Amino acid sequence: SRPGFAWLRREVAHSGWGTFESCMVFAIALLVFHPNFPLDPHHYNFFLGPVNDMLHGKALLYETTHLYGVLDVYFLAFVFTYLLPLTYPMAALVITFLFGAFFMGMYLFIKRWLNSRFLAVVGVLCLYSILYLFQTSPTRSALFFPAMTPLRYGWYLLILFLLLAFSKTGRPIWRTATIFSSVAALFWVFDAGFFLVAASFLTLAYYVTRSASRPAGALLRLAGQYALA
Repeated sequence: SRPGFAWLRREVAHSGWGTFESCMVFAIALLVFHPNFPLDPHHYNFFLGPVNDMLHGKALLYETTHLYGVLDVYFLAFVFTYLLPLTYPMAALVITFLFGAFFMGMYLFIKRWLNSRFLAVVGVLCLYSILYLFQTSPTRSALFFPAMTPLRYGWYLLILFLLLAFSKTGRPIWRTATIFSSVAALFWVFDAGFFLVAASFLTLAYYVTRSASRPAGALLRLAGQYALA
């Protein structure tokens, strides 16, 4: 095997990836995939409209606008420029992929956090029921509303992994990565990003003040790091 991929093999081994996890990928794909790609064009237009404008040369923020954020529409513009044609079914495919990636990511996070495959499966089934099934009926689908999918709140998953790494190791690099990722989330989708910044700040504040000789000073330094980011 190639030495350049040694780090990837070590990470996979450390995460406990096995046959069960491969089966989970397949099971989640079956649960979220809908061959008809159901969608509501009205709700998709809030995202695809600015993407279409950008693909035709208009600049975001002053020649076209986007209701939710900035980085999310740049992400979609990249996808529909280099990976997929800009059509409604392909947009529904992107949302389907994000749902699957989010649920699989949450499985890996919960398993790593609680060290239990069983609890990870239970957690993902609860999330699937709330985020996917509760939006599904004979007349509607969870794919109808991109703003109520991981396209909007998926950044949450990255912050969870970074906070978990910091809580387990205490290494400053994970704290710094959490701060910068939280601030970046603010520009992905404004409202969800704001709550992520607040939640990550409060979580890091707990860790940096609980063992500090001067908690107020540690809290001020953390606030300064967020402000500089």
